[in-house]
Amino acid sequence: MSAGTWSAGLYAYQWYSGGVAVAGGTKTSLLLTAEMGKKTVFAAESCARTGHATGRAVTKTYTVPEWGRLRSRGGTAPE
Repeated sequence: MSAGTWSAGLYAYQWYSGGVAVAGGTKTSLLLTAEMGKKTVFAAESCARTGHATGRAVTKTYTVPEWGRLRSRGGTAPE
């Protein structure tokens, strides 16, 4: 997820897994865990700016594959 074009706002992010907010999932990216397997994942971004209504955007949902079926493509895991 990337921030929109507002340059003077306070951005907040929240990731969801299975419709429930992910504890600590408040960054622009999320490291998937085995518990998320077979669940839908999405993120919400909000932006607050003095004198303006708070804006909110939600990503489309993605279903995380069953954890044991994930395969490496030769890359490394993000830190």
